[in-house]
Amino acid sequence: MKRKLIVIGGGISGLSAGIYAQKCGFDTTIVESHSIAGGNCTSWKRKGYLFKGGMHWLSGSKASSPLNHSEVHCF
Repeated sequence: MKRKLIVIGGGISGLSAGIYAQKCGFDTTIVESHSIAGGNCTSWKRKGYLFKGGMHWLSGSKASSPLNHSEVHCF
C-alpha cells in the first residue's frame, strides 16, 4: 500500500513537493484554490499583452537541463 500525501497549494513549491513525493513512492494529491496551477509562475494577459511569470523560459526544462537532474533523497 502506497503512502499518501496531500499538498496544499499548486504553486511552484507545491508542484515540486508533489513531484518529488511521487518519485519517492507517495500517492500524491495537490489541492489548489485557483483555476490553474503554477502560482506566481503562470502567465496572464492584460490589455493585449502576454506576461510570462515562469522560470522555464530562463533556465529551460528539457530532460538534459541541470534543473531536471537534481538528486532525490527519499526517507
